[in-house]
Amino acid sequence: MGRKDMEIVFAIDVDSVLANIVDPWLESYNRDFNDNLTRQDLKTWDIHQYAKHECSKEKFFSYIKEDDFYDGVQPVPFAVEAMNFMWEQVNRRVIYVTDSSFTIPGAKADWLQAHGFPFDKKNYFECADKSLIAADYLVDDAPHNLENAFSEAIAYSQPWNADVESALRIDNWTRFMEGSNNE
Repeated sequence: MGRKDMEIVFAIDVDSVLANIVDPWLESYNRDFNDNLTRQDLKTWDIHQYAKHECSKEKFFSYIKEDDFYDGVQPVPFAVEAMNFMWEQVNRRVIYVTDSSFTIPGAKADWLQAHGFPFDKKNYFECADKSLIAADYLVDDAPHNLENAFSEAIAYSQPWNADVESALRIDNWTRFMEGSNNE
């Protein structure tokens, strides 16, 4: 069974596009290392380089590997509303594509459902190499995913992808919905 002829598929990343993982991550790191890192300080994808030298890379990434990490993660503002808006559009399909290398498989699916995102397990994929996803659009924050997308890449603006040249960019979900309503 193939794709519907006129269906436009949007592959949406979860972390830092729908789920605000950076703030609770940095909050834990800052507490443990008496630092004051903020999202705005993270100018490249290799965010560990901004941590204090006494914080090993392993320790820095251990925060997001904790079993209960997603319990403290909140949605990006208006992400739930934007996904509901997109799911309601005729001839649009939204799939969630996320790298779960650092988390328990299925944890993000549970998180999406718990926070009211429209969800169907057939539209949820855990995949480290997003270039394998044959969607029409990939919405992501990671520079390597944007640069290697199988499809048209849409950058979800974050400080670490400001230098990525992308013809399409979403600064926030409110503006995205406003722009979509004007089409």
